Amino acid sequence: MSRSVRTVAISVLILLSGAWRAFSAWVVIEVPMLPHWVGSIELRDINDSGVACGMGNYVINTSSTAFRFDGTTVTELPHLTPADPITLVTGINNHGVICGYSHNAAGDSQAVYWVGTTLYTIPYPPDANPDADFRAYDINDAGVIVGYFWTPAGERAAFYYKDGVTYSLDAIIRAAGLGGTQGANAVNNANVICGSARDLLGVETAWVYDINSGVLTVIGRIGTDHCGANDVNLAGQTIGRAKQTAWDIYRAVTFDGTWQVVDSTVNQVQWGRGINDRGRMVGYANTSANRWSWYSDGPCAGSIRAVTLPGWSRLSIEAINNDDWMVAYGVTASSGTDTRACIIRPPIGDADHDGDIDTADFQMLASCLSGPADGPGAPPSASCAKAFDFEPADGCIDLADCARFQLAFEGS
Repeated sequence: MSRSVRTVAISVLILLSGAWRAFSAWVVIEVPMLPHWVGSIELRDINDSGVACGMGNYVINTSSTAFRFDGTTVTELPHLTPADPITLVTGINNHGVICGYSHNAAGDSQAVYWVGTTLYTIPYPPDANPDADFRAYDINDAGVIVGYFWTPAGERAAFYYKDGVTYSLDAIIRAAGLGGTQGANAVNNANVICGSARDLLGVETAWVYDINSGVLTVIGRIGTDHCGANDVNLAGQTIGRAKQTAWDIYRAVTFDGTWQVVDSTVNQVQWGRGINDRGRMVGYANTSANRWSWYSDGPCAGSIRAVTLPGWSRLSIEAINNDDWMVAYGVTASSGTDTRACIIRPPIGDADHDGDIDTADFQMLASCLSGPADGPGAPPSASCAKAFDFEPADGCIDLADCARFQLAFEGS
């Protein structure tokens, strides 16, 4: 872009920023209700290509159909036992492989994964009770899957599956001074697993396990009461929820060398559900009358920001990808007491991914027009292109994009 065009564009931004009006701008892509489905729809995870996985035809203890959703098309996934059509999905990786669990012929949950629409079972670990539930909860890009199983002694134990073999973590977790009620909840692309187990006093305590080094680290808890880790990013930062005291409410917490409450100013029951590699966290909270969802770039006081969608209530955000696309489910005006599911993504122009297009985004647009990463004739950086190369994308951030940005900024 020439210097004169840059100057004109930046001048336009300065004029516009004098009387700003933010435009609430989350883009909502609702999962369609298939004709033969009844009940609810939920989404549980989303990969960096924007492909999500979830369950439709969801009637508790009666039916649940696993599916993938690419933003347009719902593709149903097969059940392990069609006669007992209860299947739940829990994770998807960047190759589109999905994990979860499906009822087997005995009516127990069996850990499974899908490649395309082909269903594969995960072998039980050697110390598992094959007549009890066996569930998978997350999968990374190398195909490592984690979850829990039940031992013959009736204890819940953590596992991971790698290269065709299922490994129990029970002995390793107990050697670290923890006990039963174990769960492996997530695994990152560095093969680090996070989870929780009861300590010798029966209090839930968080841990991480590095598959590559074989080292398990008890990261403990933030206070004196229950604390778990639900997700872990590439840097090893976890998110979960905990009580600081026995009489405290559950709060979203994060561990990055030390435990911190995500936002101490929110005095409601909270769940910390997901964290991406940028460190953005998502979850939901409850009031006496409603459930609402949030994101945070924290942790710090005031860092939790509500995600509100027109026409939706009781919203539960379950996961977030590395482009800050989120998956959620909630109640809509037409769904009655059942839930519907959606992908929530920032629109082009919302460079800081906060759900509105405002002066902060103007400042980022100015940087993308004139910054050192985008010299004359050079293509924009990837982050600038994602934020400001409006459709139809032409590989450059120019006055046409400034005009489209202005329309979005004004709410047109």
